[in-house]
Amino acid sequence: MNAWLHRLAAAFIGGGATAVTGGVSVSAISPTTFNFGDQLVPTMKLMVVLFLLNGVLSAFAYLKQSPLPAEEKNSKSIRAANSEPGALSRSPLQA
Repeated sequence: MNAWLHRLAAAFIGGGATAVTGGVSVSAISPTTFNFGDQLVPTMKLMVVLFLLNGVLSAFAYLKQSPLPAEEKNSKSIRAANSEPGALSRSPLQA
């Protein structure tokens, strides 16, 4: 579960990192509206929106690939498996 959440967060951050290139690119296309001088606030707003949108899209793409984390076996499920008939002949790793 922990590794799955880590990968989901990494997908979000990786997708959101494209906001930096988007902010630089838009300032090259429209320097009067978006720049890092007197128009810094609109540029930063654009970068935040791009970060969120691209991050969410990348996270959804990861969720499509790995929808749920792998099920973890806890001691309760091992105990339940060992109480089944013939459980004494199996090792806990085979349960």
